[in-house]
Amino acid sequence: MKKSMIALAVAAATSAPVMVQAAAPEVSGFADIIFTLVDDTANTPNSTNPAEGKFTADGEIDFKGNLADDVSVRVDLDVNINADNRDSADIEQAFFGWKMNEDITFLGGVFNNPVGWEAEDTPEMYQTSHSMNYNILDGQTALRGNNIAGVAVAGTVEKFTFTAAFLNDLQQTNEENSLALVAAFAPTEELNLEAGIVTQDNDNPVRTATNPNGGAGTVIDFNATFSKDDITIAGELLLASEIIDYSAMAMINMAIPETAMSATVRGELVSFDADIDDLLALTFAGLYTVNDALGIVAELKYIDGEDIDGDIQVVAEFVASF
Repeated sequence: MKKSMIALAVAAATSAPVMVQAAAPEVSGFADIIFTLVDDTANTPNSTNPAEGKFTADGEIDFKGNLADDVSVRVDLDVNINADNRDSADIEQAFFGWKMNEDITFLGGVFNNPVGWEAEDTPEMYQTSHSMNYNILDGQTALRGNNIAGVAVAGTVEKFTFTAAFLNDLQQTNEENSLALVAAFAPTEELNLEAGIVTQDNDNPVRTATNPNGGAGTVIDFNATFSKDDITIAGELLLASEIIDYSAMAMINMAIPETAMSATVRGELVSFDADIDDLLALTFAGLYTVNDALGIVAELKYIDGEDIDGDIQVVAEFVASF
């Protein structure tokens, strides 16, 4: 359940290389089952807690194939239980990749946002909950998940990778467009440095302490990852033109020697540009890898901020891949 660092920045966000050297379509995916033991954030005065003691079930089915030697296509479908307890499905990604030469790939369609550190899909995460930086980026986009629609060019120059994208406005606002630029540098096999920017005019700002989404405006993101042996350390700083001054994240993941387990600790802090208390979150997670097909995660999260007085969330998660 670790994020893979892939050469092309856009491809890194999609969880698989753009070019798949297989003639027949490939099918893969996962099921994600979460049981919520404690969720103080869902407490409602004079009412029952709608989250505690409940299971949720989500999943994904991914299709990948080659249309030609230098052109591939990918479609990811998210399936989930929605609010009225009926199953639903949505497109997460639907795009083609044209490998113009050995160093340059052209993408078109709907694909994961290349800006930001954290991957979207559960099997590539270090813990159950997404970071607040991811949630800010996710909340900006009108499409399901942290996904964007448009075209992009990704290329490599020695130890550098670059991505440039021309997109629909992140909120799908009429007669407006967004631009995204990402540059990554890998000076060594262990270290990856990345900077990215995505523009947005912020037509519909939403200014709340617990949900700083929907109007962060133009976002600049810096992140770094260092991985060696069984330890991964990551840091991320997100700056936005609206709602927040900054959002910072630091994480360390370590495999426990001679076991199938690993532990993750993550700290986060969001500072708002309005008269709102900072939002602090501390996450502790443990992963037990049963085998290549099944992982079990336990997570405890502490959250403190405006109208959130040291709330606790405790969940257990089962991630089954195929």
